[in-house]
Amino acid sequence: MTPGAPDFDDAAMSLHRIKLMLPPDLLEYVARRVAQGGYVNAGEYLRQLIRSDAADQQDRRLGNRLAADETRRGGTPAGDSR
Repeated sequence: MTPGAPDFDDAAMSLHRIKLMLPPDLLEYVARRVAQGGYVNAGEYLRQLIRSDAADQQDRRLGNRLAADETRRGGTPAGDSR
């Protein structure tokens, strides 16, 4: 997990059910990922996707803040080739 990323602990919180409808091609894809990725079931796979998305979003926000800070200091943001 990314340092500073949201920590979602299934055991520490109550779980809530959501209903998700998928077209056959996506359902087949999820079933393949569960079988290939070592997930116990589709719910575990989807929870991991959500955790990964949350971490990615947090990383993106952090990167944006760092770039804004660097710009305010008069530097070139990391990754900017100007």
